[in-house]
This record gives sequence, C-alpha cells and structure tokens, in this order.
Amino acid sequence: MPKKRLLGSNEINLPVPHSGMIHIMSNLKRFNVISAGRRNRKSTLGMIDLITYLMSNEEHMGVWGAPVASQCRTAMDEFRKALGNVCEFN
Repeated sequence: MPKKRLLGSNEINLPVPHSGMIHIMSNLKRFNVISAGRRNRKSTLGMIDLITYLMSNEEHMGVWGAPVASQCRTAMDEFRKALGNVCEFN
C-alpha cells in the first residue's frame, strides 16, 4: 500500500499499515471479524479500505459511522488528514 498517491494536483496520504493490518488486508473475505484490542488501529484499517474503494470509481460515495459522536469525530479527523482537498466532507 503506497503512503502517497497523486490524484491530479491533489495528494492522498494514507497511513502506512503495520504487519497485522497487512495480514488482515491480504486475507479479506466478504464478511470479516477482527478480534483486536484497543489502539490496534482498526479504524485506520477501515479508513484505508474505504478510501481504496472510493478511489476505484469517482461515482462511489462513502459513509462512516460509530457508536458515539466522539468516535466519529476522531475518525473524520483522520480522514481529513489523509484526504486533504481531494474530496468533500459533509
């Protein structure tokens, strides 16, 4: 997974996945259960997966949800940092 990918004049800065994330990404199925503790970057893995999907077609749209607003806010901050001006956030 490249750390940076150019899209026109905009730059996407995806986080570098650690070895556990690489193992999960190389063994994905239709449905996946990830049994991992806190601070294992599960949200970051989901973000990388969603951004990769969204980049596959400019017509795609994505939605992110979490049990509480503060968790959504944390993830959206990471999305904004990775995507910069490449897309619009609602």
